[in-house]
Amino acid sequence: MKTMKYILGVLLLLAGVSAQAQGKFQPKTTWPFLYEDFLAGNVLNSKGNTIEYDKLNVNVSNSRLYYIKGDDVMEADMATIYVARVGSDVYLNAMGKLMRVLKETEHGAVLESKEINMDEMQKTSIGYGKSAIASTQNVSAIALEGMTHSAGNEGTINKSLSAFQQEKNSGEDLALRERLFLIVDGYLVRARKNEVFSDTHFNRDETFKYLKEKKIKWNDVDQLADLVEFLHGQL
Repeated sequence: MKTMKYILGVLLLLAGVSAQAQGKFQPKTTWPFLYEDFLAGNVLNSKGNTIEYDKLNVNVSNSRLYYIKGDDVMEADMATIYVARVGSDVYLNAMGKLMRVLKETEHGAVLESKEINMDEMQKTSIGYGKSAIASTQNVSAIALEGMTHSAGNEGTINKSLSAFQQEKNSGEDLALRERLFLIVDGYLVRARKNEVFSDTHFNRDETFKYLKEKKIKWNDVDQLADLVEFLHGQL
């Protein structure tokens, strides 16, 4: 994974002084994006080219990258994206979904995914006897079904950025599920003891010994980064 480490480093350098500090923002049913505004960034595509964008964002309903063309909200072709930088955050395309890079290592990285927590949304009442799941389904319809795709597999949502922005703060908060993942030499595994231990890609006995000895805290990014390097040697 030396190539990925180099690529991540390049994109972090490209952030430079233009990177914007990210504050806390809660995506809403009317604004299903991780960031309060579309931010400048760049994309490293599958051909090795770096493309600059003035406005990028990540949709929490499908973990895909969106950009603005004119006033149109466009979904990028995820099949062509390797790494993306949005503001000061760097994302890796892992199994068709963007996951934020928390720490890169010599042979992989610790990643974080943020998606709509459908279980929590089903429990939440938004008044009038309706649960927030109805609004969540509307979000998915806007993001996925209301699109026209071109030959390049990019699509435009049938809603402009200005229309989105007018409704940005009128929706209900979207409950998010945050999960950590490890990517080891291109192989993705959930950062959980049972999933790592039971994964047949790794030497079971050696992995068991390591996990028992280190007593890993599964929310400690530094410990998880060390685990990535250990697992590299077990493939």
